[in-house]
Amino acid sequence: PQRAVATGVAAFPFWRDRVAVVATAISTLACVLLCGYVIVRYPDMPAVIQLNFPALGGVVRIGDKAELLRIAYLGAGILVVNVVAGIAVHSRERAAGLWLLVSGGMLQAVLFAAAFAAFERA
Repeated sequence: PQRAVATGVAAFPFWRDRVAVVATAISTLACVLLCGYVIVRYPDMPAVIQLNFPALGGVVRIGDKAELLRIAYLGAGILVVNVVAGIAVHSRERAAGLWLLVSGGMLQAVLFAAAFAAFERA
């Protein structure tokens, strides 16, 4: 009898776990929404913005608006690291892999809230 045998990355059990694939898709969608929000709001910002840090005793810093793009870069970086680590860990321990994949989505939500606050205050 003939049969197909997965090799390499295709052999990871991640691909057969629907919960892991859905968690990765939701995290990716959250990152796309974060990046889209930053890209849509970015052109309307003045070239120099005031960045407020009330938690640090009301520190105010003046900076270039390009610093707001770091929020989107950070979100994309976190997504990549969590997905790669989540898939690698999922091979050995499903629960730990799922936590990594889901935490990527939760961090995207936190970064979206930070981007919203930064753009509203700037």
